[in-house]
Amino acid sequence: MTTIAAIDIGSNALRSSIAVVKRQKLHIVHQLREPLRIGEEVFRVGKISEDKLKYAEITFVKLLRLFDRFGVEEVKICATSALRDAKNSSSLVQRIKNISGLNVQIISGLQEAKLIQQAVSSAIALSHREALLIDIGGGSTEITIVKNNLVMATRSFNIGTLRLLQEKNMRKMESLIEDETFQIENYLRKKINIHEIEFAIGTGGNLRRMGKLRKKILRKDSDKFASYKDIEKIYNVLAKHTFEERIRLYQMRRDRADVIIPATYIIKSILARLHTPKILLPDVGLKEGILLSMVD
Repeated sequence: MTTIAAIDIGSNALRSSIAVVKRQKLHIVHQLREPLRIGEEVFRVGKISEDKLKYAEITFVKLLRLFDRFGVEEVKICATSALRDAKNSSSLVQRIKNISGLNVQIISGLQEAKLIQQAVSSAIALSHREALLIDIGGGSTEITIVKNNLVMATRSFNIGTLRLLQEKNMRKMESLIEDETFQIENYLRKKINIHEIEFAIGTGGNLRRMGKLRKKILRKDSDKFASYKDIEKIYNVLAKHTFEERIRLYQMRRDRADVIIPATYIIKSILARLHTPKILLPDVGLKEGILLSMVD
């Protein structure tokens, strides 16, 4: 029996999962989320502030205590869009190394897509099927075509939720999303016959929240999938509420109540362009893919 941990340093938050490996099977024993919001500054001024660097250091001290408590033997850290873009990403990497002795791997969009695909295939049977994976982060949206459980093509588009929140006007934000999802549609049409896509699969915290909102707002039984009409209704309801109302009415964290608006519109727009009636919402993402890569 081995205890391992995965850390995903995303643009919006840092997420960590601790798992016990028994007979090549993962058993999650603890999870942690810290709203670092590194992308908030990186996408505006191009670098990580001293305050954010210190926040990251404090977070890693907390993580080290957790790892000690659970007897973690191996740790893997992956960072995505915000650190790919930050001019001073090496400062954060070095500070984490100094505090913890751990190395941070800044992964490409392709590496990110493959790890997410690995996580999804552990939850949904993808053999002999053609599916579209959509992962919405704070800095980018990863679009991946999977066929027979293999990544056939993937591309990262710079329509992350934190990037979009820099646009304060709702109509302009929607217009930006429409422009980018038009590019996504063109990319997919060059790669595949979009009518052969059997279903879409959404990953990431915003997609999981959409499943919960499906139950809360629409009174549906399941949070594991949503139809295009569900997503459209959820967006229309959320867009009517203020930021504070979304927090109060739907028990959202402050760092979720703002990004959920662009995230929901991105999904609504992609599903409409591809005429995809439904999106599956498994409770997996990058950190689960990191854990599985460690087991392999």
